[in-house]
Amino acid sequence: MSVMARPRETRPQNMTEFGRTLYSLMLDRGIEYRQDLAEMLTEGGYKISQQTISNYMNGRRAVDPDFPLFVSEVLDLDDQEQTRLARAYAFGATRLTQDNAERIRAFREQLKKMRGESTDRADH
Repeated sequence: MSVMARPRETRPQNMTEFGRTLYSLMLDRGIEYRQDLAEMLTEGGYKISQQTISNYMNGRRAVDPDFPLFVSEVLDLDDQEQTRLARAYAFGATRLTQDNAERIRAFREQLKKMRGESTDRADH
């Protein structure tokens, strides 16, 4: 009887902040593979594939707004863990591209001008 090896999980450095946070919460519960999380969610009524979870974690697909809610339930996250996941979803679910970084810098400069702040000082 041959046992199929599971595919190697993407390394955390290739993940978005959301992906790293989710992976950390999974590992805290002894869940190493996305397939296992997908099965748990599907059994609970939230049908999702391992590939979709992978795409969420790596920023290749926008995270469905319901996904963090169902993950919170299936992993039985406490309030602090829910906050970590929600923050990562809100601020770290996509990769920061060069174009986005430039748009954010320009936006910050515009805000400073609107607020009457000097734009000469370095950003923090």
